Amino acid sequence: MAMAEELPIAESFDVDLQWPANPGKGGNLLLDESLVRFQMLLAGKSITTYETEKGEKFSHLHVPAYYLVEWLALNWWSFLYEPRKSDHPEAEQDFRSRHWFGIARNGFALPDIMFSPAGEQIEIAVRSAYLRFAQLNFIESLTAMVATERVRSELSNFVTEVLTRLSEKGIKNSLAHEAWDRIKRTTAEEEDYCRLIGSMGLSPYAEHHNLDKALEKIAEKISDSMLTDLCEATSAVNSPRLKPHDKDGFNLG
Repeated sequence: MAMAEELPIAESFDVDLQWPANPGKGGNLLLDESLVRFQMLLAGKSITTYETEKGEKFSHLHVPAYYLVEWLALNWWSFLYEPRKSDHPEAEQDFRSRHWFGIARNGFALPDIMFSPAGEQIEIAVRSAYLRFAQLNFIESLTAMVATERVRSELSNFVTEVLTRLSEKGIKNSLAHEAWDRIKRTTAEEEDYCRLIGSMGLSPYAEHHNLDKALEKIAEKISDSMLTDLCEATSAVNSPRLKPHDKDGFNLG
């Protein structure tokens, strides 16, 4: 009798967020009011720890968080549930756009962290990185598996705190607010669909008429778990399973 495969032990993941007493003003409200001091901990290690060119070390970043929050809100379902499917350069670049913190920098210092979903866990890979434009060096390098629900909870709290802060300062209609409001209004029944579409690297809030029709037909013939496996193996980029049909969506072939 074959033994069941053991999943890697889930490590801890925590986000500590603090608002500075005197943040200062730079002229951009989104950035000024989202200026925050935060630390991310993976398996008990601070993955936001950096060293300046003077040799000083700090565990907390002090940067505007708006662009990171916007990126997370726009990519939420894929960020949490889209597994890596191919090492083809084009597919890898597409995957990184939804899973690598570097995409959300927008001129501000964020560590080199890749989140790669794998079932009910997410592999978090951190690499040391020197950012010339910021004149600092992120020093931690480690890889750990974390329960998806833990990542979801911690980053959901992070996004909510930042957007609540912006709302309190009179900024309520940003792109991040709109995207996060859609996520918060998603029902438990709708979430199943969001996870399926997100696992293919697509937004569930965009229209996918032909894809939806194809999924409905397939769902009548296979189990829910098989449908999940199919979607997790399907990509919108360079996949024979997802063939362009017209501007409104795709057909599963």
